[in-house]
Amino acid sequence: MITLHEIAEKAGVTQMTVSRVLNGTYAAKRPSALNRAERIRRIARELGYRPNTAAQATASGKFNSIALVCAHGRTTSTLPQSLLYGLSDALAHRKKQLVMSRLSDQALTDDQQLPLFLRQHACDGLLLNYTHCIPDGIRELIDQYRIPSIWLNVKQSHDCVHPDDFSASRHATHWLISKGHRRIVYADLKCQTQGALPDHYSVADRLAGYKAAMQEAGLPVQTMQQRDLKRDQEQVIRIRTLLASADRPTAMLGYGMESSAAYMAAMQLGLQVPNDLELVGFANNVISLGGIPIPTIRLSAKMLGCAAAAAVIAKVDQPDRKLPALAVPLDPEPVTEEDVPSPAMDYEKCLEADPG
Repeated sequence: MITLHEIAEKAGVTQMTVSRVLNGTYAAKRPSALNRAERIRRIARELGYRPNTAAQATASGKFNSIALVCAHGRTTSTLPQSLLYGLSDALAHRKKQLVMSRLSDQALTDDQQLPLFLRQHACDGLLLNYTHCIPDGIRELIDQYRIPSIWLNVKQSHDCVHPDDFSASRHATHWLISKGHRRIVYADLKCQTQGALPDHYSVADRLAGYKAAMQEAGLPVQTMQQRDLKRDQEQVIRIRTLLASADRPTAMLGYGMESSAAYMAAMQLGLQVPNDLELVGFANNVISLGGIPIPTIRLSAKMLGCAAAAAVIAKVDQPDRKLPALAVPLDPEPVTEEDVPSPAMDYEKCLEADPG
């Protein structure tokens, strides 16, 4: 195995200089220093040098790996591709790698298995991808072992990253008001399911954002919340009944994809969108019906991943500190094109705040 000492001898420099060049901490500015660094890297390549990651981990006490832990149940963990890419890219930019694993609730709450998992996977911290039914005792176990951990898409007082659903819903409602609408309904329609999960925090936050905007404008709140639908097609039937009333709304903000059902209901009644009915919904991508885009508040899973990466790295550096909850901003206004850039945010600066 080629060593730093051998590279240093051939380059005619100290072993410390070689170490700094190859680990990226060599802050060269002068042309001569830049040339020296490039020569060291070339010699290392020619000799076939490979960094000893085990030795580096032993010296620093860190493995530069983060574990993304998902639940076994499909309904308690969601992992959009863009979230995975956002996490992986943001960690790689900081020269860290992402390790993914699925753990049962039993393993996740076992005071022997969880620390063993971290050692076996050579990980410095955890990203916990649990949106529902968080196992009892896991938070206490994390605190007991001082495991640097960040929760994804969960809203709590600290150590979590989640979309700012309240502000997004409030902004979307104000956008509709600014377009002259005064009768705006909020729709949240879901089907009956056996053993239904408790509501995600976003259900309450999006409703609260809508209500706040309507109350600020002095307008009446009108909600359409139902959990008894037998099938998705019933969304169209329920919305069509509302739109057929004498005092029908002129705009609708949907919790999710209700806007596509409302579009169909409007067409069945001969109403024109957006002239007779303006629609806005929430989704990861722009909502469309038959190729026709519907104004959408996009949930950027990639931005969520970037924020989570910044948070877990900060947590690894200060495991005992409670980091403030990071609320990731959504598009300030509804969009109808996928390539509209999402708002930028300096997540490292946000983490400097005190969660209280």
